Amino acid sequence: MFKNYLKVAFRNFTRQKGFSFINVLGLALGMAVSFLFVLWVLELLLFDNFHDNLDNIYQISMINEDTSPASVGRTIPNQLVPVILENFSEVKNAARIHSINDLVLTYENKTFQEDNFLLAESNFLEIFSFSLIEGNPQTALTETTSIILTKSSAEKFFGKEPAMGKSLMINSSIPFTVTGIIEDCPEKSSIYFDYIMPFAVTGGQGDPWSWGSSGFIELDDNISLDSFREKFRTALVDYSPRDIDKDMLYLQSFARVHLFSANDKPEGMNLVFIFSAIGLIILFLAWINFVNLTTARSVKRAREIGVRKVVGAQRK
Repeated sequence: MFKNYLKVAFRNFTRQKGFSFINVLGLALGMAVSFLFVLWVLELLLFDNFHDNLDNIYQISMINEDTSPASVGRTIPNQLVPVILENFSEVKNAARIHSINDLVLTYENKTFQEDNFLLAESNFLEIFSFSLIEGNPQTALTETTSIILTKSSAEKFFGKEPAMGKSLMINSSIPFTVTGIIEDCPEKSSIYFDYIMPFAVTGGQGDPWSWGSSGFIELDDNISLDSFREKFRTALVDYSPRDIDKDMLYLQSFARVHLFSANDKPEGMNLVFIFSAIGLIILFLAWINFVNLTTARSVKRAREIGVRKVVGAQRK
């Protein structure tokens, strides 16, 4: 019986090609577009998901309550992270980073003007799960003239030759020794780089309380986040040598950095909700269109159903 129904369905499809093509195509396009929306939303939601300690990593944000509305940002004083690491026992680890561009790298007769340099402290690779292929993650950034290359950057300068221990000239004046090779940054990463150098290269110079770095902390397990946030909030006021009474600190889960503002307002997340709703609406309309066309066409099959009853077909 089922085989017979398949034959009839195929005959109806071939007999009414135009109608069948439009009906199936409409449903297929609706499902395809909705599926693309789902993939895009999943890509956004899975940003930074490759870090092992993601649930315990937080980025430090600044909130200035002296403005209306309060201004927020993720740039902090350079000295703040060392002070936090020293005075808050709940903090397991902490690191600063700073991004720079437009540096000229030279190796023998190869010269490139490069971007995406990340200045980071030596414990950066202890907090974040970027995979080091060669080198020691605990010592790769301890020397001021050390540099870590991504796999693609190493191949760009050295080809298939070993890169470890070789020197790159930066701006034709400072030799940096390759102390590590790291996997290329995942596409779904909020922190992107092609090269990593010690934070002290430029990020730690000058006034220690000048603004210019981003700060991240890793908290111990089983810490009460609400109570720690309240304690942490006034750290800048409490420990800064300057007269500051309006700049408050805020801890933002690193898992929310890509889709939320520095004070956790769902700016990017609103787009996720909007496009999710659009995808569901498109799928619903495609389904309604398919059902309506099929129902309207089924009226013409009344004669076929009557013939089946005459020859003895039964409802099962």
